[in-house]
Amino acid sequence: MARFTATLRLVATLLSFCAIGVRCQGRTCYALDGTEYPHDVPCTNGEVTVCCNAKDICMSNGLCYLQGERGSVLSRGSCTDKNWGTGCFAPC
Repeated sequence: MARFTATLRLVATLLSFCAIGVRCQGRTCYALDGTEYPHDVPCTNGEVTVCCNAKDICMSNGLCYLQGERGSVLSRGSCTDKNWGTGCFAPC
């Protein structure tokens, strides 16, 4: 029984480290007004990059190809830089 308890503690500890690691590695995506977009994910590994919804496709031109019921729709995504500096797609 003691060995089982020790194994459970080890598993719990490893899982907590995994959760912390994922949280630390994740990057936040922001709208133009600085609002967090929790369902968007960065399109590249760059420090500053465009983000698209996890269900959509990041395109090389900086737009997001939306995978929805409305058919083929392109959209400007969000950005990992809250201030929308260089590296963010802001055509206007």
